Formats: sequence, structure tokens, C-alpha cells
Amino acid sequence: LASSLRPGQDCPRQAVYVTAIVPSDSGKVFPVERAMCIFERATGDPAWRHAENAGRNVESRAAVELVVRMVTTIGNYDYALDWVFTQKGNIKVRVGATGIIAIKGVKTSNMTEASAAKDAAYGTLVAPNSVAPFHDHYFSYRVDLDVDGENNTFLEGKITAKRLAPDNPRRSLWTFKRTPQSKETFLSKNSGDWFVENSNKRTKLGHNPGFQILMPDRVTSIMAADDPTQSRAAFSAQPLWVSAYKADELFAAGDFPNQSKGGDGLPDWIAPAQDISNTDIVVWPTIGFNHLTRVEDWPVMPTMWHGFTLRPFNFFDENPAIDLAPEFARARPPQKTPALRPGSTD
Repeated sequence: LASSLRPGQDCPRQAVYVTAIVPSDSGKVFPVERAMCIFERATGDPAWRHAENAGRNVESRAAVELVVRMVTTIGNYDYALDWVFTQKGNIKVRVGATGIIAIKGVKTSNMTEASAAKDAAYGTLVAPNSVAPFHDHYFSYRVDLDVDGENNTFLEGKITAKRLAPDNPRRSLWTFKRTPQSKETFLSKNSGDWFVENSNKRTKLGHNPGFQILMPDRVTSIMAADDPTQSRAAFSAQPLWVSAYKADELFAAGDFPNQSKGGDGLPDWIAPAQDISNTDIVVWPTIGFNHLTRVEDWPVMPTMWHGFTLRPFNFFDENPAIDLAPEFARARPPQKTPALRPGSTD
């Protein structure tokens, strides 16, 4: 389902393009030209900066990212899938939804008509006699983190306020505590911060090296658990799951979601919950959003991005971007746009 990428439109012209060999329905293979692109980009943001002497002395470094991108077309939607590697050590995972939204035919041609309330009860009138129903998008990622080795620990961190003594000029402060999770589990969208660390290793300062999982958009499905569609995609009810590593546990909804009677995949794997203390673990972030359709999504939806970030947390001995060059310069001239082979399609 990978789409051939268009240089200068889907990716910068100077990107490196990769051909993928994928299996066909008949058991053979076929090439998808320009199925993936790899490129650097200056974000226009500072990787870090500081000013002294009333702003007259400034040190600043430009942030540059390495992006690996593919686009998959599934029915009426196109999903741009990005893996973004930063000089700060962050790994950002992004999904950009675009394409043509699904619509249904209705009697209503204008929202002032009497039929509008009924016709647009579960969607938005985006064109005369055309309603785009509200719907959800969910993407589950299987992240097999091996932080400085295979044996890792998952921790949930929470910030709490603390009241100080009456004789203290300050009345309160806040503190932060991380608690290891000993069993396979899921984390609700109201839980704290999430970390994976190696408790067997120490950094120069004596920290256990780790990574934080940042998910600012913790949108989950609110459909009834016994709804047939929801029961087949039960992973979407929680933003993050944690399981012990098993080589055959690859897909959050199980191997055959369309034939499933419900409950396959993650809910089945963690029942009963196994021990995940200081062992090889897998985290399963869910990127999701409720699509409130709008007129601006028609006839082609502007790309809408969501994602999560893996952020080093006491993993390095200092800021890994501290020695960046003062200026970002392109290291090589743009390559020629790859041509399609005779008989192939764009």
C-alpha cells in the first residue's frame, strides 16, 4: 500500500529515495519506486541558545533533523509516516493524515434547511447533499526499546505538590517520584509520565540511563467495549500498553483483526499479566484522534499531524547537541530527480 513519493511535493527534491520490494497477492514480489525518502531539514528553531549581558552576548545553534518518510494509501486516506531523528537525541514518530474524507449522500443542501438537524446529526455538511461522518483514527506502534541492553524496567512518574511548614516563607513546592511497574499492564490517559530505563547500568553521574515516552495527545476510543469494531481494536481504549517481549506478538489487534470475535492482541496477551521487572519489554503507544470533520477537509483533507516522542532521560552525560556547528550548511548538491522506469506508474 506504499505510494510512490513525488520529489518536491511529498519530500524535498534533494532527498534520497529508496525503492521497496513488497509481496504481491499472488505470492510474488513487485517494486514500489520511491517508496521511502530520507532527508535533512533545518527546522528554523534553535537547538539551544543563551544570552548574557542584557542580550548582547548570544550563543545559539540551529536545530537540524533527519527525516525518514513513507506514505501509505489505505482506501480513501493517505497517511504520511515519519521517523524523525534529532541532534538532541529525541526520536519523533509522526503520522500525517490526508486524502479524501468519506461522505454520505443526504437530502440537505444547506444547513438552514429543516432536514439539516437529522442529516448532520453524526457528521458535517461539507458540500450540497454531502455529509462527512465523524470518525476516529488510531495507530498502534510496537516499540521494542533496548535501553543500553535488553533488560529494562518500565516506570510511571508523577508530580505531586507538597505543603511546607508554617514558618517557611514559601508555602508549597512540588516533587517528582517514579514508580516501577512490575507486571504487564496498560496506562490510562490520566496517568503520569512514562519511562523505560536500564537499572543494571550507570552513567558517569550514577544515573540509570533511560528514555521518556512523551505523548501530548492521549486520545483514546470512547466506544462501548462490546461494540464489534471496538472489541477488535481494543488496544485503542488506552494510550499505552506494556508487555513482556515475545517474538510472535507483533500486532496490537492480533494477527487476524477482521476475522476476530474481539479481545485478540494486547488484552489477551496481558491476561494474566506476566512479570516485566528488569526484563526485555515492549511498549505500545497509540496515536489517535477524533476526526471532527469540517468543510475545510473537502474535497481533499489538509494534512493533520499527530505523534509521540522518545526523549533521552539521563541517558547522556551532557546535552548531546552542545558541540553543534554554529551554522547549518547543506553538505552536498541536490541529486537529480529519479526517473520512473518504463511501464511503471506514478
